[in-house]
Amino acid sequence: MRTKWLLPVVVLLILLSSLVGCSPNDPIQEDMYIDADFYQWDGAAWVPFTTGGGDVVGPAVATDHGLVRYDGVTGRLIEDSAGTLLDDFANLFLGGDLTAADINAGNDVNVTNDLDVTDDASIGGILDVGETFSVTGTSAFNDQIGLVGDGKVWIEFRPELDFDIVRKNAVPVSYERGIFTGFELPIYAADDQELFFEICVPDRWDGISTTHVHLDCFLIDAQDAGDAFNLQIAYEHYDAGTDVVPATSTLLPVETPTGASAAFQSFHVHFDVPAGDMLGDDILAFRLRRIAVGVGVEIDNNVVFNHAGVIFLCDKLGNDTAE
Repeated sequence: MRTKWLLPVVVLLILLSSLVGCSPNDPIQEDMYIDADFYQWDGAAWVPFTTGGGDVVGPAVATDHGLVRYDGVTGRLIEDSAGTLLDDFANLFLGGDLTAADINAGNDVNVTNDLDVTDDASIGGILDVGETFSVTGTSAFNDQIGLVGDGKVWIEFRPELDFDIVRKNAVPVSYERGIFTGFELPIYAADDQELFFEICVPDRWDGISTTHVHLDCFLIDAQDAGDAFNLQIAYEHYDAGTDVVPATSTLLPVETPTGASAAFQSFHVHFDVPAGDMLGDDILAFRLRRIAVGVGVEIDNNVVFNHAGVIFLCDKLGNDTAE
């Protein structure tokens, strides 16, 4: 008869023991609580559930594709990234400055404000920087760098002087002053006393700005107050391979007062050529003559042409075609 009640009694004792002292702090049950884990389904398997350092709290609304950043140092507060976006195609958009040790981009880099790289920069596509671009190390680009606003740069190019015509006509005659050389220019009188120049318009020119032709020259003799000389260029351009080479040209005279000047005084004569319908890669030609003055008194002796430069306002660095 005793054995008939033994099993129920044992079961009752086990149930009572589970209710008494069942606490994580109970040393009797400590090992069981240490080894116990909660599990959660991650979509592929049951894994231990962990709560980390606490809940992360963010704003009520956020920018779509905006990168998340920490607010403070607790690691629990997050906030919007203020215009920094990462789209579905892994393109990163910055609303402010970019500062980095190295930048290696396989495609385009577009920065609204400053771009400051303390080491190397390698850009595989187009670089568009709205403000300052600073690179301490090596920069490598495989495309043109576009420039806007005050970032555009004036670049001077040396036009090619046609020496063959000078040799054929035997005028103008050359002149030497120390190690500087040039050509004497008397007043033109249908006597071949003229010089011809050509230049290929650089593709990096912005296509809308006035082109500046400047000529450096110097006197042979001293001059008096009221004296002057008058230089004139005739210019024209054409699109090689497309246009018919024109026979016409536009005249630009510039009279330069010398004042009371010493012998060999130098002067800088400036001509403005409007953009008009000129394009990058066009052939720009101009002819230089000295003509009679219209206001001042003609200088004694000749003026010596020494140097010519053509200055273009460029909005690109590098060329997509050979110049």
